Amino acid sequence: MKKGLITSILALTFSSIQAQPLPASPKLVVTLTIDQLRTDYMEAFSSLYGEKGFKRLLREGKVFRQAEFPFCGTDRASAIAAIYTGTTPSMNGIIAEQWLDAGTLRPINCVEDPNFMGNYTDESTSPSQLLTSTIADELKVATRNKGLVYAIAPFRDAAILGAGHAGNGAFWLNNNTGKWCSTTYYNEFPWWLSQYNDRKSPDYRIKDMVWTPALPFTSYTFLPEWRNEPFKYKLDGERTNKFRRLITSPFINEEINLLTEELLNKSTIGQDDVPDLLSLTYYAGNYNHRSTQECAMEMQDTYVRLDRSIASLL
Repeated sequence: MKKGLITSILALTFSSIQAQPLPASPKLVVTLTIDQLRTDYMEAFSSLYGEKGFKRLLREGKVFRQAEFPFCGTDRASAIAAIYTGTTPSMNGIIAEQWLDAGTLRPINCVEDPNFMGNYTDESTSPSQLLTSTIADELKVATRNKGLVYAIAPFRDAAILGAGHAGNGAFWLNNNTGKWCSTTYYNEFPWWLSQYNDRKSPDYRIKDMVWTPALPFTSYTFLPEWRNEPFKYKLDGERTNKFRRLITSPFINEEINLLTEELLNKSTIGQDDVPDLLSLTYYAGNYNHRSTQECAMEMQDTYVRLDRSIASLL
């Protein structure tokens, strides 16, 4: 799969002649999608990883080696929609991140909806273009709406498609302000997230974010490149587009983890016997939309930091 890695835990019950006790339902199911993850990079850089991230997933998880999407032209939105609905774009309606609206002849985002205002954003958003139910929606049905469903992602399409139609909340980073935002489509914008935005959101800390190699730069030998010196990026170095650069850096995965920790500590998710679902999205693409040839060392460091973020999450 070129576009993402999914770690899923599914409880399967098989009937047999002899009665068997039903397995205990999980209190919390966490799905992790990694946007633009390349399995060849994941494998090639394996000597740089620790034991508790990628290696733990491969060692303790179920690995599907020939997985592919049954349609062409996949991008982040169509891939995530397919994963969460189990259907193709012809069924779920999400053909791409954007398409041309036949009525207005202008491009629209796949989760754009003028009927719902934003929280901490001027974007109007809902899952109205998603035509089928998702695994999150089916969990809501199965638990009679008692199960909690939240989604956290760097991008609004990933957050909305992860939370589905019936989710409790979908949160993504406003790339203009550095605040975590949402939509009024979901009834809940939790108090703890408002508090987090007022005290701990990335806009308070980006001035101290400096991206340098996590390992000695001589360790990054897996991609040919023109540079033989370590890189250094001060994310707050330029006033414009600093949060857009943050979203394309490995630091965004650490921000996802920080907000996840806040959610686990301040909400009631995973604290009763009714299964809940938490949908997370990471980013593993090129920094600031540069080519791999321009930032080969950065790409290797991205996977090192991604491995650490996975380990921290687990």
